[in-house]
Amino acid sequence: MKKILLVIFISSVLVSTSFSQFNWNKKPMNLKVLPDTTSGQTLRLIMINFAQSLGVRCSFCHDDSKGKEFSDIDFPSDAKPEKETAREMMKMMGAINNNFISKLKKNSDGNVLEVKCITCHRGYHEPIELSALLMNTYKKGGLDASMKRYDELKDQYYGGYAFNFKENSLDRFGKNLLDNGSGKDALTVLQKNAELFPDWAGAFESLGDVNAKLGKKEEAIKNYKKAIEMNPRDKRVQDKLDDLE
Repeated sequence: MKKILLVIFISSVLVSTSFSQFNWNKKPMNLKVLPDTTSGQTLRLIMINFAQSLGVRCSFCHDDSKGKEFSDIDFPSDAKPEKETAREMMKMMGAINNNFISKLKKNSDGNVLEVKCITCHRGYHEPIELSALLMNTYKKGGLDASMKRYDELKDQYYGGYAFNFKENSLDRFGKNLLDNGSGKDALTVLQKNAELFPDWAGAFESLGDVNAKLGKKEEAIKNYKKAIEMNPRDKRVQDKLDDLE
């Protein structure tokens, strides 16, 4: 496990100004998962990898109550619960790689498979799908809040790998709303998705589904026909259309 943990994290080559200027202890303190032999330089690279994988700064896990400057951060302190969470995640990742991934065949490129922080976090502090994040926002603040969050996240993360901004995310969010009895809001979300992805037949199938559920038969028929026009071989949509006609 010790070897795996070190190999997993020592992968970052980008060093921020604050990291490079800070005088790291040659002998790190309060290590509870990493081996006691971990050097300050090794720990520095591990911390850089953490920060980049989660898209956060050091103060996300480490105590900065003494001041906001990098040199004020109390790295050995266990004051923040996020630090203990990080330790548990390190243990989990080591167990997955040692007990499960190590037993799998190498991938098609011949490389050893391994789970890393970036595997789930993808540059965001919470490992969550976009549709689930939007649903959580909806439960707290309603449709306007969730769509505002979508636009904000898209502005910030589009082009990266933190979130999937392709057609499936809003489609899944809309279907979740429909399944939870919020048909009118689902219609709004799925209409937006069809506007964003007018060449995807699935967007119009979903619009057909929500309109059918809301009793808007003519709209549902129109949407199903649009989907079939774009994908004539989809018998499943044709069956839905036949049921309405």
